Amino acid sequence: MEIVYLQETQQISKLYNKWWKEKSGGKCDVEEKKDASSLGVKHVGGVFVVLVGGMVIGLLLACCEFMFKAKKNARLDKVKMPFHLTCHDVFYMFAIYLQI
Repeated sequence: MEIVYLQETQQISKLYNKWWKEKSGGKCDVEEKKDASSLGVKHVGGVFVVLVGGMVIGLLLACCEFMFKAKKNARLDKVKMPFHLTCHDVFYMFAIYLQI
């Protein structure tokens, strides 16, 4: 309730002017820097290169891990691993891998 009373009687604004504007003497004035530029694709393009590179490396590692696991499972099941795999075979083995 007291804060509302001080706002209505404008005591807060008087104290603000007294302590922030009159007593500071302009010592705390901050100079504005106008040479700041916005970030564009030119400045953050490296981030996208790193992200795409990481995705490619992750995809290659996932494929290698999948082929290694498929070869290991084929050895355990005593099935000869085909030398030439078609895309259909890879997707079929991947579907079987997901069910395990």
